[in-house]
Amino acid sequence: MTSDTCSNQIINEIVDFDILPTLSEYWFDNQDEYDKWELLLHGVVND
Repeated sequence: MTSDTCSNQIINEIVDFDILPTLSEYWFDNQDEYDKWELLLHGVVND
C-alpha cells in the first residue's frame, strides 16, 4: 500500500473519530439530525 492509498478502514475511522464527534457537538440538541447523518456517512463508506 502506498502513502496515497485510502482504504475503507481509514475512511471509517475518519467518519467515526473525526466527523461524527464533531456532528455530535454541532447537533447536541437534535439527535434525529445526527442519526440521519450517521446513517448517511456509514452508508457511503460501507457501499
